[in-house]
Amino acid sequence: MEAPRPELEERYLVAPGEARVFLARAADHVPADFFDPARPIAFVRTTYFDTDDLELFRSQRRRRIRLREYAGAPGRDGIPTLTGLCAFELKESSGAERRKARFVGDRGDMQRLLRRGPHRPIDPDLARAAADVRSGRLRPRLTTFFRRRSHTGDGIRVTLDEQLTFARPVRLGRAGEPAEPAEVVGHGPRLVLEIKLAGPRPRWVQESCGSFLLMNRFSKFKSGMLALGRADAVALAPPRASMVSWLRLHELPGAHQLDSGRDR
Repeated sequence: MEAPRPELEERYLVAPGEARVFLARAADHVPADFFDPARPIAFVRTTYFDTDDLELFRSQRRRRIRLREYAGAPGRDGIPTLTGLCAFELKESSGAERRKARFVGDRGDMQRLLRRGPHRPIDPDLARAAADVRSGRLRPRLTTFFRRRSHTGDGIRVTLDEQLTFARPVRLGRAGEPAEPAEVVGHGPRLVLEIKLAGPRPRWVQESCGSFLLMNRFSKFKSGMLALGRADAVALAPPRASMVSWLRLHELPGAHQLDSGRDR
């Protein structure tokens, strides 16, 4: 099996006007993606895993193990519901370079992978990550939720994430269920623009984002874990709890099961 190639990933915090202008220009070069044409307003719900001692959170190495569930709404005011499409992912980053391995399927595929093992060949590192979930070494720690607009072309993918929300981990959902997590603990930046490149940077990208605020060190996972710590510090600690106390294991949420139902 061929290993995924490293990509260049750039992350920017942008203002609404900057985002509108950039996406309009992106649409001239790369087509928009739609998970479900009947529900064109796309959302992503992501549950992150970590060890009991928060090895991935504490490490200087940027390694993420996560389960993504894709959702959509028929319009801006509609309720986002799960599409049934999921992906178990391993993402590793070094500077602006990233490597991502993923296993895509439906709810039943995810249950089989994380309870019994893969039923088709997958990346060896991803298989080890799934085994760590099955053994209990890795457990759900955080769920994020956001609206996503995306454009994909030859060697380039552009995503704009809006309304980033941090929540306590949720169970693996079913197609058609409401996607928004219930136990929200915080919110992230209003708009996060990401550009993933598998080849040379197109000239239009260079011209369009040269003045944007580059934030490659921003992490949804770490920001969300800190939001969980803050929420628990307020609930469990005296009002003057220090920032260090936010990171103590006993103040972070316990494991939530991936699913309380039976296999399909």
